[in-house]
Amino acid sequence: MEPLTYYQCTQLLDKCVKHSVLCADPNSPNNILVYREAGTKCPEGWYSENALTLARELRETPNAQELLLAELRKRKVAFSCPKYPEYPG
Repeated sequence: MEPLTYYQCTQLLDKCVKHSVLCADPNSPNNILVYREAGTKCPEGWYSENALTLARELRETPNAQELLLAELRKRKVAFSCPKYPEYPG
């Protein structure tokens, strides 16, 4: 599979939230709740992170892209998206 573009990653995250693969933060609608392993400065646990920041991270992680796409397929949800947004001409 060809890695997704940043735009496609934003759309994938949006679709995953809409179909309950991921969960939006109820206190901050532009954020998604993610579980992180412990780091050097942060403990393991759930974090609310900006969806656009997560899209940037997802763009660099093809394995995570495939995991999310597989979860959508399990739920019989199709995902298709152009590489880049269409601008009115």
